[in-house]
Amino acid sequence: MHYPHLFKPITLGSTRLKNRIAMAPMNNGSQVDPVTGNATMLLADYFGERARGGAGLLVTGVFKVEYEIEQCIDLRTGVRKWAYFSPQSVRALGETVARVHAYDSKIFFQLSAGPGRVTPAEVINSGVVPVSASDNESLAVPGVWCRPLETTEVEQIVAAYGRAAAFAKSINADGIEVHGHEGYLIDQFTTPLWNRRTDKYGGDLRARLTFPIEILRAIKSVAGEDFTVTYRMGARQFIESPGQGALHPDAPEIGRNVEESIEMARTLESAGYDGFSLDVGVYESSYWAHPPNYFDRGYALDFTAAVKRAVTVPVMSAGRLGAPQLADAAVASGKTDIVAMARDLLADPEWPIKVQAGDVGSIRPCIACHEGCIDRTRTHGALLSCSVNPSASREQMGKIIPVRRAKRVLVAGGGAAGMEFARMAAKRGHDVTLFERDKELGGHMIEYGVPSFKDDIKGLLAWYRREMVESGVRVELGTDVTPDLVRSFKPDAVMVATGSRYDDPPSLEGCPTVVSCTALLRSHASVDGDAVIVGGGPHGADTALWLAQQGVSVSIVDQQREIVNAHMSKVNRRMLIDLLRDLDVPILTERRFSRIVPGGIEVETAEGIQTITADTIVMAIGVVSQRELYDEVAPTMPEIYLSGDAKSPRKIHDAIYESWTAGLTV
Repeated sequence: MHYPHLFKPITLGSTRLKNRIAMAPMNNGSQVDPVTGNATMLLADYFGERARGGAGLLVTGVFKVEYEIEQCIDLRTGVRKWAYFSPQSVRALGETVARVHAYDSKIFFQLSAGPGRVTPAEVINSGVVPVSASDNESLAVPGVWCRPLETTEVEQIVAAYGRAAAFAKSINADGIEVHGHEGYLIDQFTTPLWNRRTDKYGGDLRARLTFPIEILRAIKSVAGEDFTVTYRMGARQFIESPGQGALHPDAPEIGRNVEESIEMARTLESAGYDGFSLDVGVYESSYWAHPPNYFDRGYALDFTAAVKRAVTVPVMSAGRLGAPQLADAAVASGKTDIVAMARDLLADPEWPIKVQAGDVGSIRPCIACHEGCIDRTRTHGALLSCSVNPSASREQMGKIIPVRRAKRVLVAGGGAAGMEFARMAAKRGHDVTLFERDKELGGHMIEYGVPSFKDDIKGLLAWYRREMVESGVRVELGTDVTPDLVRSFKPDAVMVATGSRYDDPPSLEGCPTVVSCTALLRSHASVDGDAVIVGGGPHGADTALWLAQQGVSVSIVDQQREIVNAHMSKVNRRMLIDLLRDLDVPILTERRFSRIVPGGIEVETAEGIQTITADTIVMAIGVVSQRELYDEVAPTMPEIYLSGDAKSPRKIHDAIYESWTAGLTV
């Protein structure tokens, strides 16, 4: 058997799991009705697909157990910001359980008391007064203070867990995960940084754990002692100072450290919890809890393993464990009992069955961009999805329906947009030929995957190249698609995905070396002397980090007040900027590039012209769409599509989604 340790059954409480692979919880707010908070059938489709893919356990995103005491409603719109675990959702939630069970998988519902001091800004600004264990300041709206919950109010929340347990039992759920993680309300009660109470819910560690222990007793008293209940907690919170997360593991900790987490887990196990779900971080240190690509795989495993060694009940650990060999080794070494992964199963629901079959190369990799799974859901209220897998949360829309009549399809461009369209059209039965002017497929993924912290992009490129073969797409490399080629090919449909380009700047006599980001990364060239990056977008900032990690003295110049102010998720941006500052990369903002001069560049500032000296100038501005082919061919082509950067330079999420929908349409 391939990766045998991952596929050994295990018993968690009274729940027997067929393997050691769990789907960790993610925000399911977009899969519920926004006003009532009740689950919709999107939830059943979503979890059913991941159960079909082979995960032994699926843990839902967070559901709130009550809305009377701890409100999380935008009063201006009536929108509930968290899903509500209500009997009014019995049809959708019952169907979710039934579909998961049909594939011999198990499902736990993650239940929370609410956000407390991390209540969203729009809720507070609408007039809701946030609550907490004590009079803590709101994290989202500084200057607003939380109202400490009364003792009787906490007891009412405990009772609400009992009612939720009765409902969970009635729909045949396999267990409940109590959400005591990431600095939410229960975590505020268990952490001395936020709990200064003098009633039974405050005091020493055992007293601070009264709230989750009472919740456990309320659940077990209703659902039965054999009903499985686990506790989700962070092994370390990584809070360096008030409101400030830590970048380095050896930074000071004013939140909960590993030693206290060990004692906490021992106490909760003694109280009767059947297992633990562990990772790290809170909202102050959000990138520890939602790891970007800048983290190594398995970055949190040593922290969670320390807690695992202290208890006897099963532990599931999360934290970039989506590499099969790493996941199997984590179980084999005893660092965890169950591997919990979230975004890897968002990107490819069939991860478990592909790993079990040894077909690792066919796994579509998560690129840790947080665009479809976090940024768009939180910032724009969009549907939870995935940049590399648009069918996530669109399972019905994404079904492959064979075409009645195969069309002769021409695809111009072999980047992410072109390859996504080509593979989808070919899977539906069309005769697809893809032309790429370069000598290899990949487009911008080629240079984006060069830095070691972008290995996931390199993995995605390898997956797409494999898909071209597996789906039967004919690929013609080194061929520039011209209008004459299109006419001679006589296609029934055309996709123009010719991408974008950075204009290579001219090298001027007597001036420093000048190169575009693309050319620098593709050439893997070494940089001598000082370098300046002109343009602080994601590509420019990543290139600066790549150079700084090699020991190059590099700075960034940008005309905006902040760098990376678009086209990157907030959590990734935050870690990128922290890494740049940690490496002492000067970030020179509000400086508009003017011209290249001997010895460096001139920039315009509010005070006048400034010269910035450099030996190498890396241009990361001036991306332009290459849509000339589309503009010339479109008037005479009845069925033609335009996607990705050829339409407008944006994110890989946009390119893949547009091409995916077009591929389902053609």
